[in-house]
Amino acid sequence: MLPGVISTGMETASRKPDIYELTLLEKSAARFLRLLTKLRNDIRKLNSPVYKTQERRPRGQQTRVNLSAGYTALDEEIIVDDSSIFSEGDLAILTRIQEMVRIRSITRSTHTLLITRGVGSTAAAINDNDYILRVSRVENEAYTIGPSYVTDTTQVTNYASTVSTPVEHSNLQVLEHSYLSGGTDNKTNRVKADEFAMSIEHLREIDRQLMFSFKSATLDANNRYLYTTGGMIPSIVTNVYNHAGGQQMTEAQYNTNMVRPAWGNDSTEKWQLSSNKFLSVMESFQRDKVYYEPGEMQTMGFAVSKYKTTRGVINVIHHPHLDATPYYEEGAVIIDFNHVRLALLQDTKYDKGPSGNGLQVPNQRTKLSEWSTICGLDIQYEEAHLWGYD
Repeated sequence: MLPGVISTGMETASRKPDIYELTLLEKSAARFLRLLTKLRNDIRKLNSPVYKTQERRPRGQQTRVNLSAGYTALDEEIIVDDSSIFSEGDLAILTRIQEMVRIRSITRSTHTLLITRGVGSTAAAINDNDYILRVSRVENEAYTIGPSYVTDTTQVTNYASTVSTPVEHSNLQVLEHSYLSGGTDNKTNRVKADEFAMSIEHLREIDRQLMFSFKSATLDANNRYLYTTGGMIPSIVTNVYNHAGGQQMTEAQYNTNMVRPAWGNDSTEKWQLSSNKFLSVMESFQRDKVYYEPGEMQTMGFAVSKYKTTRGVINVIHHPHLDATPYYEEGAVIIDFNHVRLALLQDTKYDKGPSGNGLQVPNQRTKLSEWSTICGLDIQYEEAHLWGYD
């Protein structure tokens, strides 16, 4: 039972969603959300809380031979670990023996390749676990166009969460504050102050949802779904590094186990959201490779440092939400914002409830006012990101 189409409040293409404007009020409150709205203008507009992401990843370039006995120089059928990276007509190189082969046909069910041996090279014995590198697809002069695979596309289902932040205050609570003398103006100012304070808390709750939430769709006793979006950190499954060596991570280990795996595409810039403890680890790195960028403070609203690598630049920031628990407080998430964006079903709005003024009956805790947003993440390439902890 899926809800019908909900207006996002974003039908006018010329204006930005309200959630964008809200992040400008307190730039450092929800830093992941701030980066999503600052670095990506092309939000995904949803018409259902259940949506699919076309996750694209560059085609794999190499695999390994999979036969313990190996093959002779005359064998023309070989089994590999993963035949999905190849298509008929591909050239491939067995790197250890420097032999180039051409793939004539593929049996996907058994990952068996029928190959022409020694193309422009000399055929030799093949060992188990030898690497085979895909080069390109080539055809003769009068060929028929066949399949071409630049990327592998997988449909991944995700959900938009309804994030609700109540604004709870009553007439009695408003008047009880000693710094207010009562009266309509002071009461109105107090209500507005509460509304503003809870709008910032609403941003933090969205930020935590998008960072930490696990994906789920649960049906309750009334046949209503509770949707939770797949957050950034739980969605990372390929590049997860647990530095469990008992000693503090070194810069060489950071580069080998975090920087290199995270750079599986052609991006030249990444963002690293770090806990305080992980920032302390980076304090031991070479000072000429880590430098503070003062101009970013004014633009982003929080301090940004740069870590230089041969692959590009990692923008390093502190994210207070990672300081919460032992699992997160020693970690950092490296994100490529070319491959993740915000998905909105309902833009951020403030509902003052049935009374229209946001006030409750004195001493009653029934929620009448709230900030609400229905949103999720659109992660287009999971392998472009990494979660690591020391």
